[in-house]
Amino acid sequence: AQHYKHNSVTLDRVKAFTGWSAFNTLGNVAPGRMDQNLVGRLWSAKNREAVSVECSPAVDRIPFEDAVALPFRSISVGHSFGPAWTTFWLKLQITVPLRLQNTPELHLLLDCNCEALIFSDTGTPLQALTGGKRDERREFFILSRGADPALEQITLYVEVACNGMFGNGLGGDIEPPEPGRTYELSECCIAPFDRACWDLLHDVTVLQDSAEHLPDKDPRRSAALITANRVVNACHVDDPGTFADSRKIASEWLSAVAGKNSARVLATGHCHIDTAWLWNYAETVRKCARSWTTQLRLIREYDGYVFACSQAQQYAWIKAKYPRLFNEIRDAVSKERFFPVGGTWVEMDCNMPSGESLVRQFLEGQSFFEREFGVRCREFWLPDTFGYASQLPQIMHGAGIEYFLTQKLSWNLFNKFPHSSFVWEGLDGSRVLAHFPPAETYISHGNVHDVLKSMSNNQDSGLINESILLFGHGDGGGGATPQMLESLQRMHNVEGLPRVEYQHPSKFFDRLKEVNERTPLPRWVGELYFELHRGTYTSQAKTKKGNRQCEFLLRELEIWSSFANVIAGADYPFDEIQRLWHLVLLNQFHDTLPGSSIGAVYVDAEAHYAQVLQLGSAMLDSAISALLEALPKVLPRKKSKPADQGERRNAVVLDSLGWARGGQAVSIPQDALAGGDPHSFQEDRILSENTGRAHAIALLPEARSGSIGVAAFEPLGLQTDFKMLEECQEGFILRSKHITAVFSHRGLLKSLRAGSASQEEIEFIAETEPGNRILVHDDVPLFWDAWDTEIFSMEKQVVPQDSQIECTVVERGPVRASLKFDFAVGRASRMTQWVSITAESHRVEFVNRVQWKESRKIMRVEFPLNIRSGRAAFETQFGFVERPTHWNTSWDSAKFEVCGHKYADLSQHGLGFALLNDSKYGYSVHDNKMRLTLLRAPKSPDDTADMGLQKFSYAIFPHHSAFPDASVVCEAHEFNMAPIVKATEFDCVPVADLLGLRDASSQKCSVLISAIYCSRKHPNGLVLRLYESLGGGA
Repeated sequence: AQHYKHNSVTLDRVKAFTGWSAFNTLGNVAPGRMDQNLVGRLWSAKNREAVSVECSPAVDRIPFEDAVALPFRSISVGHSFGPAWTTFWLKLQITVPLRLQNTPELHLLLDCNCEALIFSDTGTPLQALTGGKRDERREFFILSRGADPALEQITLYVEVACNGMFGNGLGGDIEPPEPGRTYELSECCIAPFDRACWDLLHDVTVLQDSAEHLPDKDPRRSAALITANRVVNACHVDDPGTFADSRKIASEWLSAVAGKNSARVLATGHCHIDTAWLWNYAETVRKCARSWTTQLRLIREYDGYVFACSQAQQYAWIKAKYPRLFNEIRDAVSKERFFPVGGTWVEMDCNMPSGESLVRQFLEGQSFFEREFGVRCREFWLPDTFGYASQLPQIMHGAGIEYFLTQKLSWNLFNKFPHSSFVWEGLDGSRVLAHFPPAETYISHGNVHDVLKSMSNNQDSGLINESILLFGHGDGGGGATPQMLESLQRMHNVEGLPRVEYQHPSKFFDRLKEVNERTPLPRWVGELYFELHRGTYTSQAKTKKGNRQCEFLLRELEIWSSFANVIAGADYPFDEIQRLWHLVLLNQFHDTLPGSSIGAVYVDAEAHYAQVLQLGSAMLDSAISALLEALPKVLPRKKSKPADQGERRNAVVLDSLGWARGGQAVSIPQDALAGGDPHSFQEDRILSENTGRAHAIALLPEARSGSIGVAAFEPLGLQTDFKMLEECQEGFILRSKHITAVFSHRGLLKSLRAGSASQEEIEFIAETEPGNRILVHDDVPLFWDAWDTEIFSMEKQVVPQDSQIECTVVERGPVRASLKFDFAVGRASRMTQWVSITAESHRVEFVNRVQWKESRKIMRVEFPLNIRSGRAAFETQFGFVERPTHWNTSWDSAKFEVCGHKYADLSQHGLGFALLNDSKYGYSVHDNKMRLTLLRAPKSPDDTADMGLQKFSYAIFPHHSAFPDASVVCEAHEFNMAPIVKATEFDCVPVADLLGLRDASSQKCSVLISAIYCSRKHPNGLVLRLYESLGGGA
């Protein structure tokens, strides 16, 4: 090799000798090249006649016990399975010829070009197979090692899933599925396996990779190439007698030990399985079974190998569907070879779930792991989520977690994150130790390249010269392979390479903790913003709305069920509520809620949300009925006359927000309207138009105290000295007691003034441009449709060809005044918008209905403001985060689209403007313009994403104080959660305070109720979770 002027020639010679690149679609080397490389010599004397293959009809996903009772018919190599997503079962009857019964090692080679799982004839899962062309393939199964007299007859069953590791995308992994795809049985045989050839192959593979990836001037690099070339010269692939001497040559390089100060790489087997993505939830269950069965087999075959796996939901599925496999996992956990990690129910999105949802992710995850395995996770494990909220460190602390691992920020498009190991400080000052594996992957192949990158890319090697390497195929599952383990074992202690050891990640973090105590690590304060995948704040709007609705419903259900239990003695539905929470938590998985999965996943998600809303609402009604029936007994009142005697039933208001909120318009039950003062009620034209049923609204009176409670409802009298709606030259004026808004005939907000008798009226809308501009732009991302929207997505506007706008006066008061606008948006879509204001309101509301028919477009609403500020505030879990409104640096401009929950606020001294929403999460605030992203139209991986009817609302709230301001937080909650109004036959107590949180004189403050629910652990106890929302003490 030293005589060649170009080392690449020798390196290519070595690569041709190993033969990894010579794999063809059958998973083996082309017959004409089998005599030139080691891969081609691994299996010999293939025997198809020894395997009888029978196939079942296409079936659904059924258990083994049902599968073996199916009818089977004989098939052969070349048989096709399909279409996509169907399942077939194979019955293999292997008759081992006498000449092969004494073979040192005998394999089954089976390639269906899709995913499969081998079972024993008694139903024990044995190992997964992955066919096809990709590097995730594994088509061999060890039948025996050493002579085995019982080997003559073997019966196996194989479950064949008609999908690849990455689903069934047409033309690419992340494209919509190809419904008619079929898969071919391209190999089914038994063959002797040459273990000596295998061992030599991996010796030379490490030499080959070291010669390619060690630093150019490193003497060990040239030595690896020279040694590998010597092996090629010494070895004749058709003469196994040369293998031993060839290995001795290789060992000259491999046996040189690393120095005592060498970097350390702590290798952990890993198998990231997306709980849903390019496949639905049902297929994920089988992916877990396939992947974990294979990893357990490798644990038995390779000493020291350890495997870490997160997501309690996936373990729960295996426990329910594959109890034998779950027992094997339990055994491996007890032997510290299989490690539950993460501590959450799923690897959730961390941008959009509420703070309470994140708490429940940890509570449910940690409880499951402790109950099933007797362990509580110490590390939060989230390698593939699209950003990390600033509140996470505090929530982690509450769950007993002190360490955090991810690598996703290595994908940043604008800026490279500066640390590998650091202290992450959250919103309240809580701190956790964080590690970003320097290999910048959670699906390493365990090769020399990734091991070296773990050393060379360690940004903090001066403090700790070690790092974690997560290896194993992932996203679609699979996990580590024998090839990876062979390479890593050879790199355990080799000069020029980092020392490689198998370890549980917590051991690394424990050492990192010691380092931090000795020499403080770098500190990162606040959110870990991901500079990519910003489109996930908006894609799949119905899923995001379902999540928001269910979060609020479960809050109400738990609160009123708790009071019904304490006051009325009603049973608290622990199991039922937990099941509903599990559905919500499941759909917060980081490819479901963000909108980056195939369409079938959203069919599941919509069904889940419908179930939560239906069952949750029924349980809520039951709890409230029990509570209302019990309250008169606690605080007796006269029973009303029956409704059939001409008297109206009474209405009561149940409010769980915990502050007085008078003047809000609420819907009134039909059975509470009879006999009421007609001047106190108004037909709800907006709701009536949307539902086709008659509804009424009235104004909620000012509560006597700020508390959670039940109050008799007497509508607020309407004696206004102003017109709520009148026409003007520019269009229409909408007025309340506190604000005046002027809209053009095209629905544009020309003016917004707020003031009162004690406050000067101030103009909030910029003079140069109107507000409430509905903007549609081209939205063609650089990489992934559903995931990304780019900084240039605000440049190329799409103007509808139909410029006609229909404007109608819908309501004139006395409770509410409203306008209706109907107009075209985008290329082919239509939008109806109701703009309304109530007599006592501080906000203007916009109810929207859109028939969305676009392709790769994005729709936003824009409000140019008469406010100047360098920072805007956005609600996050249990608080808010401030972000720049300018693009001074690349770190600033990277945040051109950010996540916010129920509000975003732009304030200057003395005034502010909040943009509220009921189901949206994507905001853009640049200079004085606030934008809320309403809809997207990505075409992959779901080509029907967001098509059809979309319903959502937003509101604007001008205020005479700069943020932080409790009124903004409270207004956003009120906009999302109306009080409950019920009819009752009892003259209910004027005010039944069930939980007072502040003085009666205190209207609104920054301490909010996150949850109240009955405690399982303490039978007579309630769990009360509060949070301070504005960054202060409480």
